[in-house]
Amino acid sequence: MKPPLIVAGEPEFHCWCAVCQLPSRVRVPLHHRTTAGPVVNVLEVCPGCGTGHDRPSVTVTDAPRERRAGHPLARLVRALHGRVCARKGLRPLACAFGDCQWPGLYRLEHTVPGEDGTWRYVFCRKAHRRAWAEANRLRVSG
Repeated sequence: MKPPLIVAGEPEFHCWCAVCQLPSRVRVPLHHRTTAGPVVNVLEVCPGCGTGHDRPSVTVTDAPRERRAGHPLARLVRALHGRVCARKGLRPLACAFGDCQWPGLYRLEHTVPGEDGTWRYVFCRKAHRRAWAEANRLRVSG
């Protein structure tokens, strides 16, 4: 297994330090593979009070999986689903389960009321809706 390639981005100077309350903290974003890649974490060091020099707080998590073009059948279903949604005046949404590339179906949606409105999750099949509900400790009908 190859170690992940981490690239430092442009540093951001004069950030406020939570320890010494001075604008002396330096933040350096850490990217996956290239500076155009996703930010995996941020390295923070304060030359004013010295926090971050001895043990910088950096943990590298797995980078998000790169999506491929997908299965030809999935592309066809997405195109047809987009046309059906456009005809009904709806916006096509992707399946909310993990890295699924299939389009979500509105007949398999689950709504969750929240403080700032209602959240709508759509799924491509019942198995994905059931697995998502179990992972989030929710009950779904059907």
